Amino acid sequence: MSNRIHFTAMVSKKAKLGDGNLIGPFAIIEEGVVIGQGNCFAAHCLVKRGATIGDHNMVCEHSVLGSTSREKVMAAPSSIFVGDGNVLREGVRICGGNEGTNIGNGNYLMAYVQVSSDCQLSNEIVMANNVILGKQVHVGSKAFISGGVVINESSQVGRLAMVGGNSRVKAHVLPYFITDGIPARVRGVNSVGLKRAGFQPREIRDLKKAFRVLLRSELPLRQAVDNLNPTDSPHVQHLLNFTLRHHKNVYG
Repeated sequence: MSNRIHFTAMVSKKAKLGDGNLIGPFAIIEEGVVIGQGNCFAAHCLVKRGATIGDHNMVCEHSVLGSTSREKVMAAPSSIFVGDGNVLREGVRICGGNEGTNIGNGNYLMAYVQVSSDCQLSNEIVMANNVILGKQVHVGSKAFISGGVVINESSQVGRLAMVGGNSRVKAHVLPYFITDGIPARVRGVNSVGLKRAGFQPREIRDLKKAFRVLLRSELPLRQAVDNLNPTDSPHVQHLLNFTLRHHKNVYG
């Protein structure tokens, strides 16, 4: 299946394209870009050199993939890697980085999301409009980040976490929980997100117990963790490991 390239698009002869891609009006694909198959690049998209795109992604109008962060100028192309089946809505900007900005599979980034350099996004993440990720932010799988959230550089957002709208995130965000507000705080278990992810009632009850012990019992962290161990819940164990690993800079 051949590629369909609008006559106003500019595709470098030094770009590598798979089959079945659709490239819309006034889109620009620079040299050195590698694109898989079955992707759609809408009007006025810009994919800069150093970008590698997988299969079956939709990149909507005016998105920029591989741009350089404002605070630094690179002589060599900065790199981004986009997996398969992602949807990047209008005006999404993904900055490259020396170590590489990675976007996994099946993510949905709504309009005007900005992903700064060297960020690492896992799979099936949803980010609503106008989210801004600082440099080197890591986001776990199936996290939901609501509109207008700003996340400081080097923060980590745990898997299946939910961040409430317009929150300012300056610390690590615990997995499975809802973090919300200015200043941001952990508000409770992300029950709706967990149910949608197929968690069973017992698994959710285990995480609610962990929430009460870790964040509402006023016990010292080590004692709270000891009270929850040993646990036969892999999700509670993941939560405890995340908490201990980032205990100096995590929301409570």
